[in-house]
Amino acid sequence: MKKFLRETYWGDEFLIEDDGEDQVLKIVRVPVDRSFFFNEYAKLKRFKLPNVLLPEKLKISEGKFLLFYPYYHNLAPLENLSEQVAKQLFRLFRFLSRAGVTIPALGMDDVLVNDGVFLIPALISDLSEDVKGVVFSKKKTPQATEEVCRRFLKIHGIEPHLEDREFSFESKEIRIPYIHRKEEILIKRDIEAAQKFPLFILITGEQRVGKTKLASVLVDELREEGYLIHQISSLEDLRVWYDASDELDLLTKFDDGQKKVILIDDLLEGSDLLSFLEEFFGLTTSTRIIVLTTSTKVFRFFHRVYRLPPFTLEETQIFLERAFGKTSEDQVKLMHSLSKGLPGYMVELLKFFNKSNLRDNIVGIFKPLLRELDSVEIRELSVLGQKFTGSELNVLEKITGKDYHDTLMSAYDSGVITTEEGLYRFTLREFWKYYYNKLSEIKKKELHEKLFENLPDDLAIKHALSLEDPKLRFFYVLRYVRKHFWDYEKTRSLIEYLKRLEESFKKSYYSIESLKMKLVFRIDPLGTEKENFHFRRFKTLGEADINSILQKGSLSYYDLYNLVVLSRSCRRAGKKVPQEILNIIKRELKEKDFSTKERLYLKAHLLYELFSLTEDRETLKDMMNIASSEGFLDLQVMGYRALGLLSRTRAMSNYYFNHSLELSRKIDPSLSIVDESNLTWSLLYEGKITNFFVQLERLRKQARLFENAPILSYTYFLEGLYHIHRKDFQKAEEVFRTELELEEKHGIERRALRGLVINYLFSGDIESAKRLLEKDEPEFDRFGFDFFKRMVLAKDDSEFLKIWKERLETPQKFFNEEIAYVFAEKLAKLDPEGFEEFLLELERENVENSSNLTLALVYETFYKFYSTLRETFKAKRYLRKAIFVYNLISLREVSVKLEAEEKTQIEGKKPSFYLLIGFIETEKEFSDMMEFASARLSEVIPYEVFSIRIIERTRRDERGEIQNFWFFQFE
Repeated sequence: MKKFLRETYWGDEFLIEDDGEDQVLKIVRVPVDRSFFFNEYAKLKRFKLPNVLLPEKLKISEGKFLLFYPYYHNLAPLENLSEQVAKQLFRLFRFLSRAGVTIPALGMDDVLVNDGVFLIPALISDLSEDVKGVVFSKKKTPQATEEVCRRFLKIHGIEPHLEDREFSFESKEIRIPYIHRKEEILIKRDIEAAQKFPLFILITGEQRVGKTKLASVLVDELREEGYLIHQISSLEDLRVWYDASDELDLLTKFDDGQKKVILIDDLLEGSDLLSFLEEFFGLTTSTRIIVLTTSTKVFRFFHRVYRLPPFTLEETQIFLERAFGKTSEDQVKLMHSLSKGLPGYMVELLKFFNKSNLRDNIVGIFKPLLRELDSVEIRELSVLGQKFTGSELNVLEKITGKDYHDTLMSAYDSGVITTEEGLYRFTLREFWKYYYNKLSEIKKKELHEKLFENLPDDLAIKHALSLEDPKLRFFYVLRYVRKHFWDYEKTRSLIEYLKRLEESFKKSYYSIESLKMKLVFRIDPLGTEKENFHFRRFKTLGEADINSILQKGSLSYYDLYNLVVLSRSCRRAGKKVPQEILNIIKRELKEKDFSTKERLYLKAHLLYELFSLTEDRETLKDMMNIASSEGFLDLQVMGYRALGLLSRTRAMSNYYFNHSLELSRKIDPSLSIVDESNLTWSLLYEGKITNFFVQLERLRKQARLFENAPILSYTYFLEGLYHIHRKDFQKAEEVFRTELELEEKHGIERRALRGLVINYLFSGDIESAKRLLEKDEPEFDRFGFDFFKRMVLAKDDSEFLKIWKERLETPQKFFNEEIAYVFAEKLAKLDPEGFEEFLLELERENVENSSNLTLALVYETFYKFYSTLRETFKAKRYLRKAIFVYNLISLREVSVKLEAEEKTQIEGKKPSFYLLIGFIETEKEFSDMMEFASARLSEVIPYEVFSIRIIERTRRDERGEIQNFWFFQFE
């Protein structure tokens, strides 16, 4: 921030420096309706009015609206209204009113003047009544816009009396008509008939064919039908609107029930929107969301593509007659010939012909104009492309040491260059090409090379993709991708750039596919099967079977990619990975030379597969050492997830899961869903039930959006576990059955089978559990569940006890509480000492981990265990502990069942009360007294350790003798 500029009635303005450029920051300090604010600015932005100064970007920070304007230098607030300015203002506000824009406030601070009138409309929600000289309307309607202006002019002593005509600031007005196109009707039908959303519609065609106008007309109609309109040019626009922390958060917040249109005018190669749109294209929303895009390019991820053709002779005649009146056949043919039937060209010609005779032969008008403006400077400007930003211009000036301001102004005044959406643009493609072709090939190459070295990354790749020369385009895009290959945050963008490059050539190149495969592999090794590869090496990735691998004496490094995919495919499907794959992985790790970065990457993947198959922690440690030292974020994500699952304490698990989430968000939104699911699992076991269900619903929504079947099925597994713990076994079975259908439909691991077995065992249906376990599914051999299975199917007590002893000698993180709960009575008889020690260890772990859900289950198990041993005192004590914890985590329905079972009642929360133990004689041993008090208290409260406050009292008996006694106070 450089200095304070001025205070206005709706915000303070400061001069700031942002990325080396001066800008004006306005900090809004009046109430703002978020939706109204953004929607109205989107409408204003679409009109591109030359006399309305709009912010280049909007942000929300700590609840404040921040507006960033280009530094308007010598523009100053209007002090007095002249008749001329009043007329301009009134025409402008009348136009905005008819265009559907609502501007509810106007003051002198809004009107900045220099050569013309520049207006910053105040789109605010409310004003204090003591603001003087400002007109404010509480009505949020377009009609209020004109009324606000009328009242504003009146308080400044001017009564507007203007003829009712179309708005323009031109000295001599012409009317630019709109001709309805048949595509307009077809697009509206598509939207009305659509059943699946989001619906992606692309309007394509040559430049100046009328794509933007058609889109704006459609948007206006949809706005009247209740659609919320987002006109955006970058991903940041949407993030600001939805206050989204990342892309996953943004996608989740999209699906909010409010039907909406996302309008993107002139989608370009290199835009940060491309990868986001392609991700969004593959999702499904319950909200009606339409993505309406215009572009000269055809992108493959659109449901409907409409190519807008140039005007026919008949349409040209209608256009001219609506603009000028009656027109001759010769005039129509001349205009059609000059404009090539493109409405945008016709508009430029109409502006010229407004001062000329349409019958004049001006076929050669363009070349004299272009020759007159021709210079070394304008040719050098053309290297930036037909469209370029101020930042690109600044870089070019640094490279050449020249100032292009005068050249730009001359081109702007003549109409060769115009401004559009904050960009400079050669008005017609032919204008740009005329100057670009005049540069020598040596000069072009020199300037392009220096631009790539000096442009920021996002502009460099945009520049590369826009190059006309296919060889240069191929060279610079691949060079960019290779340079940033290990920048994980750019993964999705790099994939998109390669796809765009491939599409521009309309053929496949090995070098492009090789890079694309490796980038897709880091997001999801199994995701390569969804890509359309041309070369067999990539097309068959993952299709090879184990036999084809075994037949090879030595594997290539490409074969190692296949080996990883094979192993992971087996695991994702819930199948046991063949021993042969394990043997090959061990052999390759021992024999191969992993000296380069890419080979180290493969080695780390093989180590992770080896860990997944053997659970050898040293292997995981070796993998993480490589991943950390080389910066392989995708492997670090997998490693932290594994560490989270292996950690004995929930604090460490959550630490690793959060760390994994932080890294996965940098790579791709779809990756972070896995980490979200791990944290949801933690919420369940911590007993944070309300938060668990909030996160579960969010996770399920995200899984449906990304069509992620493994995570969607996992949400049902978690829900089923919740119902098991609340003793609603019928509901749990319904949920697990739903999960099982999903898993079988998508051919993934049937985790639901484990859930069904646990549910049967908890409900006491041992026979159903046995029938299911006897099917010997591979899902029963994972995560230590095999011990559970063997104990249930044990033929006699001797075999059962043998398996139990083996289980004690083989510590496992999972299914400990479930095994204890199901076999409590049996183990009380067969191994009471070993089982009691096992339970005490479980209690300690669950307390340390704040795993309240399973802690309650452990206390229930203690109750069953001691009841079987007929130790009633201890049994009741642990039952009350279980009841207390269930109440603590808001599972009152479970505690009620337990209370009814033992016919005990206990208050829902810990009360403060006085417990009178009774009179104790002074000569009684103090240790005996305390033991007695502790025993009595332990029957009432669910704690082993508590403090007692001893209060001594004296009184006289009937004979007048003094007696001592104590009260024991517990809180």
